[in-house]
Amino acid sequence: MTDPFEQVADGVFAYHHDWADGLCAIVLGDDGAVAIDGGGDAADGEAMAAFLRQHGREPTRLIYTHGHSDHVWGAAALGAGEVFSHELTPGLIRKQVPSWAQRWGVSEKEAASRVPWPTATFDQTMSWHLGGRTIRSIRTPGHSIDGTSYLIDDCKTLIAGDAIATGIVPALNDGDGRTLEMSHRLLLEKGDQIDVLVPGHGPVARGDEVAACLRWGASYLRGVRRRVRQQLVSGIEDQDALVASCSYTEFVGERFDSESHHMPQRHATAVTKIISEERTRIPDHPNIWDSK
Repeated sequence: MTDPFEQVADGVFAYHHDWADGLCAIVLGDDGAVAIDGGGDAADGEAMAAFLRQHGREPTRLIYTHGHSDHVWGAAALGAGEVFSHELTPGLIRKQVPSWAQRWGVSEKEAASRVPWPTATFDQTMSWHLGGRTIRSIRTPGHSIDGTSYLIDDCKTLIAGDAIATGIVPALNDGDGRTLEMSHRLLLEKGDQIDVLVPGHGPVARGDEVAACLRWGASYLRGVRRRVRQQLVSGIEDQDALVASCSYTEFVGERFDSESHHMPQRHATAVTKIISEERTRIPDHPNIWDSK
């Protein structure tokens, strides 16, 4: 069996799980450790907790990048102590509980009890000091309203969560395409602070790959949005025609394996979300439209 733990920097490990090539992280410091996200299955959190204990640490601090199921469902073994998140994360988790209860065939109370809930939240920024190293939060919404990435200063390593995906097209879910593009560009501006990028899904990016991934994601989101706006302004309203105008071949091409993770459908879902966003933003008169 392939080792799911990949050392990406001194004392920083990415944990690979099966949800669309998903990643969580463990950060070790001189005076403690944190787990970042818990994966989508109980076995994920249990493996991460065992890894911490093998390195002489207890799983007493957990940080969420956001509250989606493939980041919190597996976290039970990591959530006995402090659980940190953005202040919007508890509400996002709460919103999903009814669908979880239906999926598992249990009461909503039981479904809610299966994931560790945040015990401390923050608004804009928060830092964690582990002895010899500091982790800083960076707001990166767009995939989700609560999206937050975490920068480990001393080794210039970013744990991005689903704000950045290197193995699938950008996913918007309950977020917003323009906002996610802005998050990509924000991280590009911090390029001199990031040597290693651990995405929410896909391979770890290093060196020049970091900026290349961020540029591609921002370009993809902007390109789809511009095409959709052009079509809407020209009078095309049919949903199928709008989706078809943003073909997978043109906007994704061979960047990803089209047969993995339902990639063409993921692209169509992203396009559909951007269409719904732009329908509300097009001015009444085409002459005042711009393509930004």
